[in-house]
Amino acid sequence: ESQSGGRGRRGDPWISPARRNLLFSILLRPQTSTSNWPRLPQLAAVALCRAIDHLGPALKVEARIKWPNDIWLGEKKVAGLLVDTNLQNANHFAVLGIGLNVNNDQFAGELSETATSLRLASSDGGASFDRNRLAARLLVELAGVYPQCLEDESFTEVSAMLNSRSALLGREVRVDFAGRRLTGEVVGFGDRGEMILSAANGERHVLHSAEQVRLVGKGLAL
Repeated sequence: ESQSGGRGRRGDPWISPARRNLLFSILLRPQTSTSNWPRLPQLAAVALCRAIDHLGPALKVEARIKWPNDIWLGEKKVAGLLVDTNLQNANHFAVLGIGLNVNNDQFAGELSETATSLRLASSDGGASFDRNRLAARLLVELAGVYPQCLEDESFTEVSAMLNSRSALLGREVRVDFAGRRLTGEVVGFGDRGEMILSAANGERHVLHSAEQVRLVGKGLAL
C-alpha cells in the first residue's frame, strides 16, 4: 500500500502516494544460464503491456516499452522496472521490482511533464482502477512470459513485441553507458533483450544495458 524507501535505476527515488498505485517485488530463480537474465526486465515489460491491454477502451493510448526499464503511455512514464541480481554463490536469484502508477490524479513540479498514471490516461479523464484486479492480471501475464526466458526459440515472440511496442524504435536517442555516450537511431532489439543502435557513421552497437537513454530533441531521460 505504501513504501518509505522506493528507488529506481541509478538510485533515483520512486515516489508514490499511499493506497493509489502498485508497488511490489517478486523473487525469481530462473533455471537458465545467467546470460539470459538480461531478458528479465524485457519479459516484465511485455507482461505489463499485456496487463494494461486488458483495460481495453478505458485508456486513450496504448502502453509502449521504453527500453530498458520503463513503460510509457504517450510520451510519459507510467511504470518502471528494476531487476537486482545475486550471483555471488550457487544460490543465484533475481528480484524484480515493479512500480505502476494506477490512480495518481496529479504529479507535482517537473514530474507533471514526464510522468502519468492509468487514471490520468483514462478515456473519461478520471476513472479509478481496481488495483487488486490489475495486480492479478499482471501476475498472470508475467507467469505466461516468464518461461520464455529459458529457451532461445521461445523468446522470439517477446522479441517481436519489444519491436512492435517500442517507444524508441526508429527514433534518435542518446545513450550513456559504461562511461561512454552514443547517439544514433534505434533499429531493433535482439534475442537477449538488447537494443541495437545505428550510429551516424553507420556503425551498429548492441547495448545490453544503459544508465540513461534520452530521446534526442525531446529532453526526455526517464
